[in-house]
Amino acid sequence: MIRDTIYAEACVPSEVGIELDSFITNDFCDSLIVTITQADTTAPEAICQPITVQLNSNGTVNVNANAIDNGSTDNCHVASIFLDNAFFTCSDVGINTVILNVRDNFLNSDTCSANVTIEYYTAPVGHYFDTIICVSTICPPGTYCPGGTYSSIPCPAGSFSDNSGAEECTLCEAGTSQGAEGQTECVSCPVGTFSAIEGAVECGMSSWILPRYHRPNQL
Repeated sequence: MIRDTIYAEACVPSEVGIELDSFITNDFCDSLIVTITQADTTAPEAICQPITVQLNSNGTVNVNANAIDNGSTDNCHVASIFLDNAFFTCSDVGINTVILNVRDNFLNSDTCSANVTIEYYTAPVGHYFDTIICVSTICPPGTYCPGGTYSSIPCPAGSFSDNSGAEECTLCEAGTSQGAEGQTECVSCPVGTFSAIEGAVECGMSSWILPRYHRPNQL
């Protein structure tokens, strides 16, 4: 007596292993019992696409497998998709290759690979993204941050910022000056000097003396 099994495709897990039919065939030498059983042996087709994502303000990002999936299919039903690596930090900035795993209800599976490009976080106005400690940071006094920078920018000479989170620096008022960068205040002109314009880097003499040959009543 010889036994054999033929498997028929099934898409419902509860139907797998169900014996659909069996029959006996005979010849002059022996007999054969054939059993027809339902099963799903067809693997899904994994289809990937590349993506570009930014880190968040804390310098991390989790990539969803659905963002990589580009229409993976199965003859019955895709049960799950997942990535071999979905968590990224500043050390991953650039192009990274990930593997998408696609499975059906019967644990048939397929994989595909895709490039995930990681970019630094774009900090808002008043902040900068520090790539060393990998976190968005508020601009300190004496600097300004127009947004999207990776460091704070010192206020130019002739200007200042006295608060954290400045979008731009403030020009020194007339009568004051500031000759250094990255300052939190301007300095009043010393007695006998002046600055007639905003943004002065130094004060000038407050009075002027005619050359000797122009002095009145000079003999």
